[in-house]
Amino acid sequence: MTLFDLPADRDGITRTANAMIDARGAAAVDFADVEATGDDVVGTVGGCDDSLAACT
Repeated sequence: MTLFDLPADRDGITRTANAMIDARGAAAVDFADVEATGDDVVGTVGGCDDSLAACT
């Protein structure tokens, strides 16, 4: 598995805000034909587990 960091304004990404009862923000994020490049890869291709482990 590969982890990508995509800008929220990339073509094909839409966000829909959801009001929460406790005033926290939440959103539904939809991806439709979004293109990702090698520059968007976090860590290495196929190295998602390693990238996420570094965050803990």
